[in-house]
Amino acid sequence: VDNEAFRGFLEMVFAWLQESVYIDSIEEAFEDFEQYGVTLEVVFGWLGAVFAGLFSVTTSIIRIIFTMILTPVFMYYLIKDRTQIFEGLIGLFPSKSQPHAKALGLKSDEVIRGYFIGHGIVMIFITIFFMITYTILSLFIPGFTVFHALLFALVMGLFSIIPYLGVWISMAMPIIMFLTLHFEASNPGSIYIIGIMMIFVLNIIEEILESTLVQPNVFSRQVRIHPLAVLSSFLFFGALFGLAGVILAVPIAGTIKVTIHYFKELNQDKPDKKTEQ
Repeated sequence: VDNEAFRGFLEMVFAWLQESVYIDSIEEAFEDFEQYGVTLEVVFGWLGAVFAGLFSVTTSIIRIIFTMILTPVFMYYLIKDRTQIFEGLIGLFPSKSQPHAKALGLKSDEVIRGYFIGHGIVMIFITIFFMITYTILSLFIPGFTVFHALLFALVMGLFSIIPYLGVWISMAMPIIMFLTLHFEASNPGSIYIIGIMMIFVLNIIEEILESTLVQPNVFSRQVRIHPLAVLSSFLFFGALFGLAGVILAVPIAGTIKVTIHYFKELNQDKPDKKTEQ
């Protein structure tokens, strides 16, 4: 749409407005707009900025949704058909390199298996943490029963499969419940507002404990890499690949580690064989 076409459209609009609001002339209307700095260039600039912002936000939302949906699906098929995928990848290597590729694949399988075991331990920690804290909270919040506390704690543990974001998404459930109870009560006071604040406080405490103590130590034992390497992998692969990088950071770091160790051991064995000969 060029300026002439846009001006023609405005002329049609002002022609209709002349009959109802008695505008003296199109030129006078344009002059009035220009006095306030509303020129065609400014209007196009506004429209361009609005459309660019909407496009950026929409693209980001779609990317996050696709990542959250496709990453678990990808991991499911990767686990389900891992033998077939593994054999197919091994066949791509030259025949001399296939034994090395197979050995690295088996070592990587141990890393990935340890990662899932570690993630299960973290999920259990999160569930137990919120079971205890939410049960204590249920003693002081009217309408918030022990059943609700256990249910929300279980949801927290399940949603923790999405690192960092899962717990914050799942905590919306108790917050919505507290808001509903607040508006339904005849004289609620501030008890439900305090409950919502406690939900935020508990999530912050849990996130600090999980990120700084539980995850690094659990993953370092299961995947056998240093806790500092675990934290660094979250930062590096998260910045590189986004949410998918955060989810796959520990398996990738563990696979890189076993690959480096394998080739180190391979290079150390070669001089020994020569000396024996």
